[in-house]
Amino acid sequence: MKIALSVLNALSLPAFVLDTEHKVVVWNAPCELLTGIPAKDVIGTRDHWRGFYDEPRPCMADLVLDSMLDEASRFYSRHEKTEFASDGHKAEGWFDEINGKRRYLSFEARPVFDENGIVGAIEVLQDITHHQEAEDQLKLSASVFENSLEGIIITDSDNRTISVNKALESLTGYGREEIIGRNPKLFASDRLSDSYYRKMWTTLNRVGHWQGEIWNRKKTGEEYLVRVHISAVKTGDDVTNYIGLLSDITESNQVMEKMEYMAHHDFLTGLPNRSLLEDRLRQALARAVRNKSRFAVMFIDLDKFKAVNDSLGHHVGDALLKEVTRRIQSCLRASDTISRQGGDEFVLLLEDIGDEVDITHTARKLLALIGGSCYLNGHVVTVTPSIGISLYPTDGVTVADLLSHSDAAMYHAKNQGRNNFQFFTERINAKALETLMVENGLRKAIPDGLLLHYQPQLCLVSKSVHGAEALVRWAHPDLGIIGPSRFISIAEESGLICQIGEWVLQEACRTMRSTGINMSVNLSPMQLTQSDIVAKVIEALDGMAGYRLTLEITESSFIHDFEKTKTTLLALKKIGVNLALDDFGTGYSSLSYLYQLPFDFLKIDQSFISEPKNTPIVLAILEMANKLNIMTVAEGVETPEQMAFLEANGCDVIQGYYFSRPLPLPDLTGFAKNPPYQVSAKPRIKKLAVEESNPMLAWSFTYETGHAGIDAQHKELLRMLNRLDSSTRSGQDESNSRKVMKALIDFVIDHFSFEEKLMHDRGYPYAQAHHSEHLNLVETLSSYDLQLKANAQVNPHQLTSSLHTWLMHHILDSDKKLGEFLSKQQVAPAQA
Repeated sequence: MKIALSVLNALSLPAFVLDTEHKVVVWNAPCELLTGIPAKDVIGTRDHWRGFYDEPRPCMADLVLDSMLDEASRFYSRHEKTEFASDGHKAEGWFDEINGKRRYLSFEARPVFDENGIVGAIEVLQDITHHQEAEDQLKLSASVFENSLEGIIITDSDNRTISVNKALESLTGYGREEIIGRNPKLFASDRLSDSYYRKMWTTLNRVGHWQGEIWNRKKTGEEYLVRVHISAVKTGDDVTNYIGLLSDITESNQVMEKMEYMAHHDFLTGLPNRSLLEDRLRQALARAVRNKSRFAVMFIDLDKFKAVNDSLGHHVGDALLKEVTRRIQSCLRASDTISRQGGDEFVLLLEDIGDEVDITHTARKLLALIGGSCYLNGHVVTVTPSIGISLYPTDGVTVADLLSHSDAAMYHAKNQGRNNFQFFTERINAKALETLMVENGLRKAIPDGLLLHYQPQLCLVSKSVHGAEALVRWAHPDLGIIGPSRFISIAEESGLICQIGEWVLQEACRTMRSTGINMSVNLSPMQLTQSDIVAKVIEALDGMAGYRLTLEITESSFIHDFEKTKTTLLALKKIGVNLALDDFGTGYSSLSYLYQLPFDFLKIDQSFISEPKNTPIVLAILEMANKLNIMTVAEGVETPEQMAFLEANGCDVIQGYYFSRPLPLPDLTGFAKNPPYQVSAKPRIKKLAVEESNPMLAWSFTYETGHAGIDAQHKELLRMLNRLDSSTRSGQDESNSRKVMKALIDFVIDHFSFEEKLMHDRGYPYAQAHHSEHLNLVETLSSYDLQLKANAQVNPHQLTSSLHTWLMHHILDSDKKLGEFLSKQQVAPAQA
């Protein structure tokens, strides 16, 4: 026995021996090292299990002793008989806690005999943790290789393929057996030159790796773009293999190309935008300097284009811009550039020109072509252009100068009556410089250089002083008192009008408090767009009753964003102020606005009052205002005959030189102390504001497809479009609009997945065309979302309108056809 114990201790492998009573008789030194349990603690006990398990259970030697090897599967997932002993059994597995470590052990057990039979059992163990970890790592690597989303190809040193994964098969369309043994140039397309590949191999051989983009061709012939990373595997200095990783980036490349195009082109017309135009102008300058040539810049603005948008709608305006683009392109050379700057402005770059006669000929052709009638959506539309022209090098040698000078010449063309062209001259430049000087002087004059004059108003109904209109003046240190006609337009273009308007509002309200005379104050369109305009009016009133203040706005304030303006005006009405529509009939009048907006007063422009030939117009305005319960105020009343005519025909209020000239504050104070008529404490008004709820989009029974699930999702989509439209019109911040946009995109994708599953399951014959329509909309939505994220200039209200149009066409043209097909197939409607 001592010899046997010595032999077991001499072994390098852990081992222990049990007697027939399952008591430990031998626990060799390697077993002590493996388990951390000294032999003296287990010899003579049945606690040998403690070396391997947390609770009592049989070891392999126990199973051998009890001849229970048939039940080994209860305890070991991997077990079998030993190769060289029929009475032995072996197993292997992970042990979580062997002397403080996680180990992978293999172990064999067999009975021990003497001349009388079985006297015990021996179990020999081997720690093969490192071997198993390496094997697991190899399996993991193989799994990663086979299941990677990237295509992987491995070649030998001669670039012959020896292995590929499933992703590469899917990417290329070739089967594994078609690729193995062949050169990867099997996948190459004809897009890249041989020099491109030579440079690739030069880099790969020099630094051991290369990455870049390659155009490949699938087995079907379809070309695709992959991002490739190739690494050389070396043993010593010799290359043994090459490993290539390929990722299909065709779609992302198309998106990037589309985004790049959108960044430099106008969304509506596809023309170069200002950024791309300036780049081409810089290139043209470089060529002109090098070749000593000339070129021209034409700035085109469409006359009264806003009237088209206002009266016929933006869809007609958009169609008109596209038609104008087509007409301009028809009379230019292929080498010329036409750019849309936004709105109704175009800039043309004409290179390698002759003399001014050639430019004049082109300008006249443009006037004739653009000015011709257009037939759009059942309407006959006519607009005319105003064109400004600057020449290189005569009118400037920089991009900025040439653009600004052509712009100045265009404005001169407008001042000359529109529908003409003008070359830039120094006189025009002098006018532009004067405008700049006025703007700079005005900045310094706010607010100390400004003052107010007040023109009293007479109520013809109550024979009382209705109030006074506050009119701003500029007290110039050298030129004296300057009227608003000289500087208001410049203030609007420069953005100073908001500062001026806020000062006028505050000052007029202070005067109203000190004199007791009610006030009318003009609000500019820019002031109405301010989110805090209501708060500023409340602050100016400083506790005074809102009805004592009338705010005058012009029609241009609401033709761009009617819904937002309506919301602002209704909010102003809620604090009690009166609202007047100023200069009615001189702008882009739309009678529907009068009914929808909460105006208390309609001001008849003095141009109608001063000319007797306009009497029918005045009578029509008075009659219409009376029917709408809106008070009328006639401006520019200078004679008793005019006042008598207005009074006899139902005009409510007049102002003009006949009653009073505009008065400086001291004179108004005297007027208030001794008025010619009683001063009205509260202006007389007729109309009350009633806010209406009018969602942009509504469901119609004509949109029903016959499939309840599809119809329910269409209704939800309309609700989300209304929510997006509402968030933009209510002035909510851009982050909220993006959240709504993101939710809309997610819902659209889910809805399209729902429809496409139906089409797939039922074998819909027009599924491909239907899918293409879905894909186009998702790409458009994603494009808008990216622009919003980049803070690009996006009009979400216009987006919701176009989405509604798309959806209605899609439902009526495609979804109803799908619904009819599903009905014939007797598909049970799914729940949305």
